[in-house]
Amino acid sequence: MQFSSLAFDASLSELLVTLYAGGTLVVPEWDGGSWVNAVGRYLAEHGCDVVTLPPSVYARLNDEARKAIGTVVFAGEALTEVEFRAAARFSRVLNAYGPTEGTVCFSVAEPNRFTTSVGRPIDGYAARVHDRERNVYAPAGRGELVIVGDGVALGYEGAERADGPFTTVEGSPAYHTGDEVELRDGEVFYLGRLDDQVKRLGHRIALTGLEGRLSRLFGSRVAVLEQDGSLVLAHTATGRPSRS
Repeated sequence: MQFSSLAFDASLSELLVTLYAGGTLVVPEWDGGSWVNAVGRYLAEHGCDVVTLPPSVYARLNDEARKAIGTVVFAGEALTEVEFRAAARFSRVLNAYGPTEGTVCFSVAEPNRFTTSVGRPIDGYAARVHDRERNVYAPAGRGELVIVGDGVALGYEGAERADGPFTTVEGSPAYHTGDEVELRDGEVFYLGRLDDQVKRLGHRIALTGLEGRLSRLFGSRVAVLEQDGSLVLAHTATGRPSRS
């Protein structure tokens, strides 16, 4: 199924992997309303062998749609135990990981029980943990995940490579993901972000950037917090703190 926008790198995986496997790519009909609802209706009516979804999107599907999925590939956000258990009732479950800077997919796991593992790197990639104090890239331990391989981007258009998260490790292009992980026996266990970025419906959101925009919009100081999976907006009004 083509769930992702063509502007999102995951769409390349949906398109090319399906055609390479000799499958049929289906695109739900959109009526101008909620895209997630359109996907849910299509799944409930027609079913699908393989679909790639962020966990927060899967959480919005009803059981009729979930029952009609053969394999669900979770990607774009950290998989929670709630979504894993719900999906495992009906479907084969894969948990994939890969920032855009690493060319769509870096690793994939097929868990038979809930775990934070995102699997092992696919062919052509390696995982390293960056020790900032010693500036060492280690093949095991806990710290920032650095993905290494020829599939890693060389940098951002118009930006100086030295000022960004791109580097070279062991002679290959490498990217500092900003994700905290634990590497054990070559397997990557996701622990969380090292900065203020959060994921909503598969999209990266920097909370400080959001706070700045909302502060200008409201004309007051704004703080955005993540609490129990929801974004909480706090701002000042008439000089007194308030919460929305």
